[in-house]
Amino acid sequence: MLKNMWRRWLVFFLMCCASSGIFAENPPATEQSAPQLPSEEIPPLPSSEQMTKEYEGSFLRVLGSVIGLILLVVFTFWVLKRLGKGNFGKFGSSKSIQILERRPLSPKTILFVVQVGNKRILLSESQLEVRALSSAELLEVED
Repeated sequence: MLKNMWRRWLVFFLMCCASSGIFAENPPATEQSAPQLPSEEIPPLPSSEQMTKEYEGSFLRVLGSVIGLILLVVFTFWVLKRLGKGNFGKFGSSKSIQILERRPLSPKTILFVVQVGNKRILLSESQLEVRALSSAELLEVED
């Protein structure tokens, strides 16, 4: 019990000394010593006309940056849209399968007319399966 009480007093004493600056390298300033003023003079404040010009320049720079960012975003979307339409990523392969027509029969059943090469196929798609209903060969007409 006495050990705890001595520890508490010791901690209390150290905290008081630390807060009063006894152990600090620079002792706290007393009322008699005045704070040291810098030897350089403080420059005068700019006139309101100068400040207005500085704000106008800053505003124009910010406005230009915002317009530039908007143009950059629009250009990026345009480039991505153009790349998405082309054969980018397909390595020059041509489209040999085309969906010619699509007709919904019910909310869960759809008929497709698909052309694969010179063949047309009628497909039905439902929730459970995709089934080929009929197919026909296309006759090539020579000019």
